[in-house]
Amino acid sequence: MPDAESEQASEIDGVAKPAKQLTNETKSTTSINQDVRLLSNKPQSPSPSSSIRGKRISAKDLRRGLHKIKKLAALSGNHTIELQDQGGQLLAQTQRLDNLERTARDQANNIDKLAMRLEAHTDFLKKQNLAMAQLRNDNQALCTHLQDVLFPLARAVNAMQKSTKKDKRTLESNAKRANKELKDSRPRAGTPRL
Repeated sequence: MPDAESEQASEIDGVAKPAKQLTNETKSTTSINQDVRLLSNKPQSPSPSSSIRGKRISAKDLRRGLHKIKKLAALSGNHTIELQDQGGQLLAQTQRLDNLERTARDQANNIDKLAMRLEAHTDFLKKQNLAMAQLRNDNQALCTHLQDVLFPLARAVNAMQKSTKKDKRTLESNAKRANKELKDSRPRAGTPRL
């Protein structure tokens, strides 16, 4: 089972590294940690003549430990760089999401404005339809009223025309009678008296 430091390394590199590289680095970190524990817990030499040397760490072990520490520092530095890169990518994605959200908000506002304009235009068309319907009703009523007026007017005109023709005939007949009577009276007026 991996220790806490290897689990921390797994969590740090879980996004940016493939599984094989993550496993190798976890093994390397575990090996470094074991070497550090071995160096710190190394038993003293049993020889009484080397009791002073037994309390020291050998130069070889010290070099090995320093090498392991350098590897661990390099690994930690790599993790830091990768975390910084991932942080930069996350910041860029966040900014991109903010831009998309702003664009979506602007589009939503434009859609709301278009919806309001469409609603106003629809109300205007409804009012126009009502006005047209009222105009049609008024025209129908006017046609009915004109028919009611024109029919009696036509009858009156026909009656006047008939009366005019009759009066004309009467006038012509009276004129002829008067002319005839005038002609008849002229010879009588010209006859000498005895």
